[in-house]
Amino acid sequence: MGQPDKPWAIALGILWGWGMIAPMAAVAKPVQTKQIIDGLYSEDLEAASAFQQGLRAYNGMELARAEMFLLQAIRADPFLGMAYYLLGNVYLQENRLNDAISRYQEAVTLEPMLGVAYYNLGIAFYRQGQPQAALAPFQRATLLEPKFAPAHYNLALVLHSLGNYEAASQAYRESLLLDDQNAQAFYNLGLIVNAQGSADEALGLFAEAIALEPEFADAYYHKGLIYARRNQWEQALNALGNAAALEPENALAQYNLGLVYVELGNFRAAANRFERTVALDPSNANAHRQLGVAQIKAGRPRQAIAALEMAGNLLPNDARMYYNLGIAYQDAERFEEAIAQYNRAIDLDPDFTDAYFNLGVSLFEFAYREARREAFALRRVADSEAIAAFNAQTRNRYQEAVEILQYAIELYSAMEDFERVREIRDYLENTVIPTMNLGLEIEAAPAIEIPITPPPARPDPEPFPMPEPIPSNSTPAEPQRTIPSFPEAAPASSIFDGALPPR
Repeated sequence: MGQPDKPWAIALGILWGWGMIAPMAAVAKPVQTKQIIDGLYSEDLEAASAFQQGLRAYNGMELARAEMFLLQAIRADPFLGMAYYLLGNVYLQENRLNDAISRYQEAVTLEPMLGVAYYNLGIAFYRQGQPQAALAPFQRATLLEPKFAPAHYNLALVLHSLGNYEAASQAYRESLLLDDQNAQAFYNLGLIVNAQGSADEALGLFAEAIALEPEFADAYYHKGLIYARRNQWEQALNALGNAAALEPENALAQYNLGLVYVELGNFRAAANRFERTVALDPSNANAHRQLGVAQIKAGRPRQAIAALEMAGNLLPNDARMYYNLGIAYQDAERFEEAIAQYNRAIDLDPDFTDAYFNLGVSLFEFAYREARREAFALRRVADSEAIAAFNAQTRNRYQEAVEILQYAIELYSAMEDFERVREIRDYLENTVIPTMNLGLEIEAAPAIEIPITPPPARPDPEPFPMPEPIPSNSTPAEPQRTIPSFPEAAPASSIFDGALPPR
């Protein structure tokens, strides 16, 4: 069973009053509300006064003044749990995560039924790169505030990050029962069920996400991968085309879209996508290799050579890559270079039957062209010894091609590929052998038909990759000025490598 992608971003939530939480979609813009506190939380008048001043400063986003007054309140009344909670919010907005965690922990010790404090404690741990530590606070928040959809969603997100997919799936479903407008929850649940083999359900979940967010590129991307694995190429083309159009800088979408075009036989379109891929990700060796293959199929050997030489720099021990480079040189009628590449492929894979076949063809075509070029000069000289030496050298060149082609026949026979055996024998009998038997004593150049190079046997397309997180340089969104509304995703440098950041 494959592992699903890293999930989407941490959810949002809005505190309307102490202990009163209004659920909202993870992607909705939070309503700019102020912290509302009714009642007196300390019998110490100095503490109560300092707390109220701290609250007013916090609502005005004067965080330094809020911290000063809240610390005064705590010094006057060390048991004022709400002050610890609000001070934790100040630190969380300032990204002072260790301080925020300490204050939330003190708050829940003094106010064990304060669900929002557990919720924000979970966010602080998650932002710190500690999903395991965030798990218990989110679980507690869902118990204390069972109808708060973001708490269920964030619990699912943490479970997802920890690889507990069954529990994450259940938590996502619970969050969707409370909030069926959360596109990210549909998407993340789709990742899990797809990895578990329920592709049909995943398609439905991705469709729900797209219905809520029509520009949800990642959902289109994963839909496209499912269709591609099913060989439903037109549907894959539509989905991956949308993903690439919405996020043109997404190298994976461009690459997979190129593979779909290959399967549809549109090699020029495929080459365009692979060119885009290597521009975005120059280290993607498979994309360079696929670009070379597509250019061969599109009849562009010069461009194929450039792409495959780059692939060779990245894959120096890949026999198939050198074989394809040989085909590109052969198509460009650069036979000496084609011979060198086929020999490199055979050195790496001594049983590479197609390489022997194309090597034999290239050896013959190189020998034939060299013979025609040299014969023109020798006829003017009319030196019998030079002509005899020329004929012997040319025959030796042809003989090397014959030996290679005969060995290819042996390999194909062992593979029971008798159609290819017949093809090579016809080639030897009707083209190579008659040419060998001609010499320079003939007045005119031999009117031998140059054989057609065997069609390039390109490698199969690279397997479609397992769903992968879409690379992004986005940074996490800034905390909102409400409590507790901190849209969150792990930075790319954190242990949540590959997590999808919020848009």
